[in-house]
Amino acid sequence: MENAGGKPNRGDNATATAALLHAYLEGGDITARDRLIELYLPLVESFAHRYERSEDYDDLFQAGCIGLINAIDRFDLKRGGELAAFAVPNIVGEIKRHLRDRTHRSGCRGRPKSSGPERSNARPNWRPPCSGRQPRQKWLASSESTRRTSSGRSPPGARTERKTTHRSESGRVTPST
Repeated sequence: MENAGGKPNRGDNATATAALLHAYLEGGDITARDRLIELYLPLVESFAHRYERSEDYDDLFQAGCIGLINAIDRFDLKRGGELAAFAVPNIVGEIKRHLRDRTHRSGCRGRPKSSGPERSNARPNWRPPCSGRQPRQKWLASSESTRRTSSGRSPPGARTERKTTHRSESGRVTPST
């Protein structure tokens, strides 16, 4: 049955998919498997395009096809459900596995983490807000962010106080308190 646009109804597509799955999984019909793969290739293409900016499209498409084939082979008719709902995590997982295993990482992103000695220096200079308690990690982190780095500059995002000066009547510049 077709709708006004000439396309098959969604129910007909689901019925055709179920018939092809039954023919392949129960009867071993390889042509049914090939037809299922052809039906779901647009799904693989959409996910390959989604991750295309980080890797070559052809490689991602191939990895997605492997995920689709694995999904068709492992689909359980007894559990029911749609093949697309089962295939999407398999396709995306295979593409992500490809990206993880076969792409070159160009180093870490973000600020370098502080080394151990800098962290241990934070405790002696730090005063607890309440006496008698050990400092919490977030308190230490907030005190570290206001310290200056070894280059004499404040770390990005750190709050620093400006020293103000004023000129006395005699012309001398003195710091304000």
